[in-house]
Amino acid sequence: MRRSTARRGAASSVKPWPCSARRGPVVPATVGVVTFLNPLRQKSQSGQFMRLASLDVLPDDGTPRKVPVIADRTDAWNTYPAEPIGAVFLRRTGAKVTALQVICPHAGCSINFEAPPRGQVLLPVS
Repeated sequence: MRRSTARRGAASSVKPWPCSARRGPVVPATVGVVTFLNPLRQKSQSGQFMRLASLDVLPDDGTPRKVPVIADRTDAWNTYPAEPIGAVFLRRTGAKVTALQVICPHAGCSINFEAPPRGQVLLPVS
C-alpha cells in the first residue's frame, strides 16, 4: 500500500524556532534582572531643605530641642505620606539656627540632651 506524500510533506514544512531551547530562558531572566535592579534607577531626594519647626518654638538661649523630621517616604514601590523619618536637635542662638543629629556619627547610638541646670549632651557608654 502506498502512502500519500502530501501528509509527509506537512510535517517537514513545520520548522521549530532555531535554538528555542537556549533562547527560552533569556526572556524571563532579563525581566527578572530588570525588575531586581529597578530600585537602583530611582532618583534620590537628598539635599533638600525642610521646614521642621517655627522659630517661636526654639528657645533663644541655645538650648537644643528635639524635633521630628516628617516627610514623604518612598521605598522601591510604595510611597508613604507624612512619615517620621528621623529627628534632629535644633539649637537657636540669636538669628542663627543649628541642626544636630540625634544619632552619633562615630558609634551609631542615640544622643540625648539633659535639660538645665546641667545642660549636657549624653551618650551611652559601651
